[in-house]
Amino acid sequence: AASAHNIGTALLAAIGVRETDFRNIQELNGGAGMGVFQLTNQQGVTAARAFNLSFSSNYAASMLSSNKSYLSNTFPSFTPPQLLQATAASYNFGTGNISGNPNAIDVGTAGGNYGSTVVSLMNCFSHP
Repeated sequence: AASAHNIGTALLAAIGVRETDFRNIQELNGGAGMGVFQLTNQQGVTAARAFNLSFSSNYAASMLSSNKSYLSNTFPSFTPPQLLQATAASYNFGTGNISGNPNAIDVGTAGGNYGSTVVSLMNCFSHP
């Protein structure tokens, strides 16, 4: 899925770990998220699709790719690490919440550290 949507496999895998520890579950505490990538009911997403790993990984990868493209065009001064963190953060709270301030990328995300946590988790999937 990552390759098909031109994003890094480590990014997609780290999102899955950050969202659910890569468990195919209903969101804890009664939230609307479903499956490994915690997709919600929206156009094109049903519960069956959200729990289908092939569908959900492609959906998440497509979203990340689209978000990265939007963010790179909107904030051309972001360095590659900042763009990566912003792309990860946008998975949690959308592109419209990214201000362009590199020091505030995670402000408002889950835990206030969603993007930086995902970037750190990517190290688990790096090859020596």
